[in-house]
Amino acid sequence: AQESRGLGDVYKRQIYLKPVLRTQEFSEIDTEAEYQAALIAERDLEIQKVQKDMMQVNEMMRDITKIVNEQGEFIDTIEMNIESSYQNTSQGVEQIKSASEYQKKAQSKSCLIAIILVVVVAIIVTVIVVLYV
Repeated sequence: AQESRGLGDVYKRQIYLKPVLRTQEFSEIDTEAEYQAALIAERDLEIQKVQKDMMQVNEMMRDITKIVNEQGEFIDTIEMNIESSYQNTSQGVEQIKSASEYQKKAQSKSCLIAIILVVVVAIIVTVIVVLYV
């Protein structure tokens, strides 16, 4: 009789304990669900932050691309100016060489004309001296 009564007490305890355990299980499940929800919310926030950061990086890349394109135009302009300066300098050097040659020829001609004038003046002076003396 005690054995059956002992088993009955154990059975009654299990029946009474089951709702308590179930409540704890539900509580754990609720806590677990809240934990999972918190994790999901945290992950969602992190994903939004990453997305925002990626959008900022994308905008920065667009700005950099724009700046690089603008700088490319400036570099092209500078390159064209350098080439133009080189050509102008080369032409200037050639013109200076030509001017130097013309100046040398002009000096030679000036000296020749001066000598001819001196000779002509000497002849005229000689003729005048011979005629009047």
